[in-house]
Amino acid sequence: MPYHRLCDVLCWGALWILLCGFQTPSPSTDHGLQRWNWALQHRQTDTLLYYHASLIEQWEQTNATANIKAQNRRLLAHVMAQPTLNAATQRRLLEQYPPELEWAYAYRVQWHWQQQETDSAYFYLSLLEARPNASATLVHTYAHLAQSFAQQANLRDANTYLKRAESRLRNAEDALILYPCQVTVYTALGQRDLALQAAQSHIRALAQQTVLDSVALAYAYDRLTQYHLVQEEYQAATRSGGMALNYMADRMGHDFALSQFWFRLATAYFQLKNRPLETLLYLRRVLELLQLNPPTPERQRALVEAYCLAAGQFAAVSQRDSAEYYIQLTQTLQEEWPHRVADVYALQAMLAQQTGRSQAAGQALLKALEATRSQQGDKGEAMAARHLALAEHHLAQRQYALAHQASLRGLWALSYQPFRAQTLPEQRTLVALPLAATLGEMRMTALLEQYRQSRYALSKTTVSQQQAYNEQLMEQWAQQAAWNSTWAKAMRKVCEQAVAWHWEGRRNGGKTLSVEAAFKRTEQARWVQFLSDLQGNQPLLLEQDSSLWANLDLQEYRLGFYQRLLWRAKQQGAADQQDWYQQQFSAATAQRTLLLQTLEERHPRYKQWYYNQETAPSLEQLQTQLRQDQAALLHYLETPTALYQWVCTADTLLLRRIQWEEYAPMLLKYGRHFTNPRLRQNARSGGFQDYCRTAREVYYRLVHHEQIKGVRRWVVVPDGLLQMLPFETLLTDIPLDNIHEANYSDLAYLLRQHRLSYHYSQCLWWNSQRDTTQATNHDVLALAATYMGTLPASGPYTSWRPLVPTQTHSLALLDSFNVHYAGDFYPNRYATEHYLKTYAGQYGIVHWGCYGMAPVGASEGAGILLAPDNHREDHLLWMGELRQLTLNADLLVVGNWWTDRPARSARQHWSQLGGSALYAHARALLLPIWTQDSSSTLVVDAYYKNLALGMEKDEALRQAKLTYLQNAQGIAAHPARWAGYLSLGSYQSIKVAAPVEYIWWFVLPIAFVGFLGWWSLRALRQRR
Repeated sequence: MPYHRLCDVLCWGALWILLCGFQTPSPSTDHGLQRWNWALQHRQTDTLLYYHASLIEQWEQTNATANIKAQNRRLLAHVMAQPTLNAATQRRLLEQYPPELEWAYAYRVQWHWQQQETDSAYFYLSLLEARPNASATLVHTYAHLAQSFAQQANLRDANTYLKRAESRLRNAEDALILYPCQVTVYTALGQRDLALQAAQSHIRALAQQTVLDSVALAYAYDRLTQYHLVQEEYQAATRSGGMALNYMADRMGHDFALSQFWFRLATAYFQLKNRPLETLLYLRRVLELLQLNPPTPERQRALVEAYCLAAGQFAAVSQRDSAEYYIQLTQTLQEEWPHRVADVYALQAMLAQQTGRSQAAGQALLKALEATRSQQGDKGEAMAARHLALAEHHLAQRQYALAHQASLRGLWALSYQPFRAQTLPEQRTLVALPLAATLGEMRMTALLEQYRQSRYALSKTTVSQQQAYNEQLMEQWAQQAAWNSTWAKAMRKVCEQAVAWHWEGRRNGGKTLSVEAAFKRTEQARWVQFLSDLQGNQPLLLEQDSSLWANLDLQEYRLGFYQRLLWRAKQQGAADQQDWYQQQFSAATAQRTLLLQTLEERHPRYKQWYYNQETAPSLEQLQTQLRQDQAALLHYLETPTALYQWVCTADTLLLRRIQWEEYAPMLLKYGRHFTNPRLRQNARSGGFQDYCRTAREVYYRLVHHEQIKGVRRWVVVPDGLLQMLPFETLLTDIPLDNIHEANYSDLAYLLRQHRLSYHYSQCLWWNSQRDTTQATNHDVLALAATYMGTLPASGPYTSWRPLVPTQTHSLALLDSFNVHYAGDFYPNRYATEHYLKTYAGQYGIVHWGCYGMAPVGASEGAGILLAPDNHREDHLLWMGELRQLTLNADLLVVGNWWTDRPARSARQHWSQLGGSALYAHARALLLPIWTQDSSSTLVVDAYYKNLALGMEKDEALRQAKLTYLQNAQGIAAHPARWAGYLSLGSYQSIKVAAPVEYIWWFVLPIAFVGFLGWWSLRALRQRR
């Protein structure tokens, strides 16, 4: 660079520095304020106080009083929020750095409240309330008091002060102060919607600020994570926890807070199950951060929590050495900081059970029980859970007397009444209903086993009392909560125990439970199982009323929440809290009643099915209907140990019991003849002999009964393995001659003697026979797809869609319908979901020549596979969508069935398919139970022809199958070819409209014109 150019640059630079020096403030003041903000953000209290003293000294020289008070207020806000500072230091700083008078009063209230000097706190609060224009200060003070009351479980005062704070809100800054308090208090009050709304509003408000405060955002997301963990929304907790860590990063001064962030994230992944890698990785980060903190009580408590979670995760994945190592670390800490002692003993019991050390497991469970008792007393849900774990252990060891005593003490732990050895706890005092129901089931199981071993060692009255108590408990649970799968499983178990108790009385010749009551419990068990299958993995929600379902769920949550609080207040004798809890409980009850009324008006079918309003028929009404239809009812109930069969006719009611060891292998072997491809195609004598013997044995054990031999019509209500089993294929006799020659067409099938109709429950059958609803018309709507090159190769169902086999025979059936019946017929690309949803409710007979299916990769469960279209549909009619339709059809036929699920899961989804169609108001169904081939076309075609002749549905299907057998030879007569359809629902006859003969529209006008011409010519001739 030239010399003169360098001189110019230096001169101009010197001038710029000189000008900047005159225009900028003092660099020491600016630097001190920056360091002050850094120390505040990173919670470095010592550094913060040092720079604060420097700033105050500089501002005092310039008489900046307003700046001093504002800065003091920011300092004291940090000081009062620091639990590590002792009370003397906080008070000294309050006196040394006085803020504005209103904030001085506010911090005095907070300080005296922390020291439990409530009189002084209320005194300064009164001074603060007397100050004009103190809205922001009062919002801060009321929020602090509300959070304190919520942490003390004084929800009445917490709600009062929160309402006061909300009434003082004036601007967005006040709202930022109040949001954390709202999340805490609303969560404590059981108002989940308001708590979630406050947490999300806080995050949005922080994100919209001009200067983004990432630390505040991190704590806001962490508060949202805590909310999701309390509500057991673990997937959402992982998302919000990840956001909290992203905003916090690795900031200095926040090591303990970061460890808690990581711990909450690890807890969420632990609760999600099958995520051990994430759980252990995050726990390792927790332990690293906790090592950086001094050994304070908060740090030691956090270490115990982390060690316990790590031990539980290692125990869950059967890494016992690592689990024991973390248990030892936890116990070392617990010697000085006793925390979660009972949980550690419970983990030791789990490890002992995994290694088969039953005695050590029992001792550890007893220690866990004693530790819980020493911390919480003899009452409470925690004690009941410990007794439940002990009872399960005793049952596994077949120590039924000890299991009986443990479950009884667990029931008493849920009651606030004093313990009485011979009296059950009052039902109205039980709040934790699922836990109480499990304890009741456990005790009933132990009592039944004791009675079976020695009926003289136990009073029948004791067992009957427990059974009656369990039933009352389940009824109370049903009244206080909406339908859920947990209730359904517990209800089915109670019903199974009732039937078993009735059988024990019959076997021993003693009166235990009446036959009518046992028969009613069998129907109730089948009904709740059917509804569980119908609901599937997802709740039955209608999109247009999602807010209604959400409000109903919220009110039921509040009912249980306030009932639990009311119970605890009674247990603790807190009379001042009981009245307020009772008011909140009554308000939630009134709101839930109003929502149920709205639900009944909008969706009467849901109300009727899922809220147990379906009135089951009495035995007399049932037998009257059987007499009218000249039918017999075969109702089955499958339990873990046996199969019960009820045989009900017009004048008898009988019960049989089949041992599970004899029943299950035989039935599984028989089912393979229809589903195993090798057995279906086996025409050799060995396969034929095996089929004949198995079919005869199944008939003799499951169906054969003298009382129903002469009854032509059988109504079958199957359960468990019996679902999707064609009873028509059972053999009443086996051939004695030519047994080495395969001759499937001439076998003595049950079909030849009886007509069979299937139902999901006797209640549905009884209602279907009394249904007088008329269909809109008698026309047929038929949709059929071959799936040959029509399914898209991409999409969310790519993995299983190529597995669906093509069906070329479906169009042949559609051509036959077009010739013989009136209606509309849509093949291949016209068989779309849009067409089905639009027109299905306008026809009396609906035929879907498509696959009903339940693939493994579909989380929605079962569905109907259709052709793709351009109406924003996914060409899959899922069962949730089917239940939203209003079919009003006399008959619904599904042409095919395919699944790659295991057998039991396939039965549940098949039940979901039929149940959804009945819910959509299809009065009768014809459903396949395995994948059909071209031979099924002949059966379905003959079925429709028989319906057109006026036959009843079960008889029409029977005659169609018999017609097929008359014309089939060799392997074509195998039952897998013709027995794959079952008739469900009403079996009354229906009309099938004949096609309109359009030729008469041409013949009649031509004849009329010809007649006019002839008449005109004749008239002209006469005139001539």
